[in-house]
Amino acid sequence: MNETQKHTPGPLSFGPPVAYGRDIRDAQGRWLGTSHNPHDTPALFPTHDECEANAHLWCVATDLLAACQLALSAYDFEHTPKANAMCGVLRAAIAKASGGAA
Repeated sequence: MNETQKHTPGPLSFGPPVAYGRDIRDAQGRWLGTSHNPHDTPALFPTHDECEANAHLWCVATDLLAACQLALSAYDFEHTPKANAMCGVLRAAIAKASGGAA
């Protein structure tokens, strides 16, 4: 983990289904959370399919953050309308992922 990184570094993974969801774990096998569906009540909880999708998204989050940071460093110097728009989206995503204002 670098000095500015506060999140658990990847890779993250999820295991086989557990009661009502999937456990998310870090590279050392430490439990980080569960994509949880305690009841089949879509009005109150995510559906089973949503829990599965959430587990996949959670596990790739550290990779997506690194990709955003790399893309920003590659295009931040370009000042075309398309590059400016893309860099704005990247900055907002990085800020949101880092706990700042998007």
